This record gives sequence, C-alpha cells and structure tokens, in this order.
Amino acid sequence: MGIINKVLDNFSQLLFLGMLLLCNSIQAAASSKLKVDRLKQFEMLSTKQYVKMLDGKLYIGAKFDTYNDIIIVFEKCMFNELMTFSKVGLADNLALFPLAYPERKVDRVLNETSSDNIGPVMLKQGGWVGGNHSFMEKGTINTAKTISFAFYADGKLLRDGDAMEAEIVTVKVKNEIYDPFQPTKGADGDELALKEILLEEDITYTIQKGQLYVEVSHSYKNTKEYVIERYYGMQSMFAGETEVMTPNASYFDFQPEPKELFLYKKKYPLFNRFIERNSVAGICQSSYLIPFPERDPYWSLAAEDKIFVRAHGKTYHNQISERPVRKGAVFSWIGLYNWFTPVVNDRKNLVYTGIIKGEIFLFIDCKQQGQSKLKLPEELYGKRYRVVEKGEGISYIQNGRLADLNADHAGSIILAYY
Repeated sequence: MGIINKVLDNFSQLLFLGMLLLCNSIQAAASSKLKVDRLKQFEMLSTKQYVKMLDGKLYIGAKFDTYNDIIIVFEKCMFNELMTFSKVGLADNLALFPLAYPERKVDRVLNETSSDNIGPVMLKQGGWVGGNHSFMEKGTINTAKTISFAFYADGKLLRDGDAMEAEIVTVKVKNEIYDPFQPTKGADGDELALKEILLEEDITYTIQKGQLYVEVSHSYKNTKEYVIERYYGMQSMFAGETEVMTPNASYFDFQPEPKELFLYKKKYPLFNRFIERNSVAGICQSSYLIPFPERDPYWSLAAEDKIFVRAHGKTYHNQISERPVRKGAVFSWIGLYNWFTPVVNDRKNLVYTGIIKGEIFLFIDCKQQGQSKLKLPEELYGKRYRVVEKGEGISYIQNGRLADLNADHAGSIILAYY
C-alpha cells in the first residue's frame, strides 16, 4: 500500500509540473503573438481621421502610434473667445484605426491653449491686441472677435452633430482684431468697447494624420499709421517640455529647457524651426515656420532683431519687429505644428516625419560631423523626393530603403516625398 501511495504522489507531482509547463508555453506563445500583432499594427495604421462636430466644437482623432490616438479639439477659447485649436492630447487606443469618439477625455495633454497660440499683435504705445489679451490688460474689454468659422471633412461642410471619417480636415476662421487707439466711449467718458478694425485675420488650418498645417494672413485696415512693435505669430504651448533643440542655431542637440533664450537674426539667419521634447514620455513637438518667398521684403527682420524667444514659460518665433503699418498692408505666414516620437534620436542625428499638403516631409538634423546610414520609414518606400532645405556641407544619397548621410558639421536637411 505504501508503494502505491508513493507512486501516486510522484504521478501527481509530474502532472502538476506538466500543467505548469503547458501554462508557461501558452503564455509565451500568447506574448509572442501579441508582439507580432503589434508590429503588424504599426505597419497597417489607418491614415484616416475621425471627425465629429458637437455644440460648435470640432473633435479630430487620428492614429499617433500603435498605442494611442492623437486628439485635436477646436473651440472658442482665450480671453477673446477666438476659434482655434484649444487642446491636443493622446488617448489610449490599440486598434488600427482612430476610435469613433474623439470627444473623449485625453490621457496625456500635449498642448493646451491657456495663453496665445496663433499670436496677437503688439502696437507701440497701444499694447497687445488679439489672442488672449484684453484692452490695456484690464480683463474687461475684448480686443478681437471671431466673425465666422467653418469645418470641412474631405471638402464637405460639417454641421452640428455630423461625424465621419476623413483624410483631410480643414478649419477656416475669420477674426477681427480691433484698434486700441480708438475706443468707443460713453457719455460719461468711460471706455465701453473697441469697434474700429485694426486688421482682418484669416486663418486656414489643414489637419492630416493629426498634424496641423497653418496659413495666416493679416490685412490691415487702419487709416492712421501705427508701428507694430512685435508680432510672434507662431507660438508653442507644448505641455511638460523638459528640453529644446534649435536646428541651424545654438542648440544642435536637445538641451535642458532654459528659463530664457534669445536668438538673433544676424547670428542665425537660417533658423526657422524649434523642437521641444518631454524627456519622460519621449514625445516631441516641432514648430516649423515655413519659408515664404512671396512675402514682401518690407517685413524682413533686421539683423539686430530677435528671431526666437524663450520666455514667460513659452517659446516663440518672432516674425515682425518695429514695422510701420497702415491700410492696405498685408502680412502672411505658413507653418506646421507636428507632434511625434522620433524615427531616430541618437548622438548623431534627430530624424522625424511630418505631412504638408499630402507630401511626407523628412526632417533630418545632424547634431555633429560624421557619416550615418539611415533606415527609411516604410511610408517612404518607393517614393520620389525633392530637397526643400539643405544646409551647407550636408549630403543625402538614397539607395532603396537606406540612405547615406554625410555632414561636414552640424546642420539640417528637409526632404519632401511624393
């Protein structure tokens, strides 16, 4: 009887060990399948965006990566209640396509318009007008107003309650920015409102794959000559930034975000892009002020003017300094706001992609002298390209799915694939 019990005990132990090994094998297989599925997902992510208009607000969801949707919200915000992108964030989603409720709460905020984004104008002796600014900064009188706005999904005008998929989402906004030198006063002399128009502001936002291409035009209406002391235009409200990089300027690699940093046109004439990084999440935002050769040279910054400003917890492109204006003057600019995790970020290079009017832009920032062999993102395979910008001493030769990069010194090259 003792022998039988011993045999049964040994059998039970062997059975237990066998079941344990089987469970481990099943878990390992499931884990391996999950990894394969996620790699497959990354290759097959939808380029479609899901857009929904609710209560006068526009919600856009697009795939950011395998694990997240990027959500962009347009609504009236800031002190003057202007229509613009008010919030950008990430929301969990393991599916291949963006979820059909982009109005949901984001899990990580990337950009929030608690201050100006598409910036206001500062007049000499007149103060700031537009954006988040009230008249004389007293918090009572508006300095701007959204006159009209419209949302489109692949060219179709959206109405409240509409929801659909779209490759391209367009937002058109017309604002009036008011003349601070001509306030309307009541009988008792109290200032009541600003009604005289300083300028009409037309903005078109084009959103593709969760990236924001911006076109801005200012048409001045003032009959008296005023001096624009400062106009930033393209500003950043990136959340949680810890580092900044300024290609073609002082920071060739990511450096801790300084409290203040000023770059001048004389020293860095080619500067037009800054990149902020949240080193904890590894997510970046690029603010690319695109060269605008059609612009009247009258608006060009002088050598002694600031071209970049980091101050007051924000980061700015400076576009106008000390320029007289009156009725008939027109100023325009275009730019790309882009949120991404880098294709490459090592000691030699930063590489990432963006999209502008259907073309995929490949941004390559060489942090130092040297040669590199780059593996191209799959979305570029089989496409032709043109050179948009290229620093002196930078060469790029594509060979199939690889590219040879040579840099005589730190610099950048930007390519558009089509």
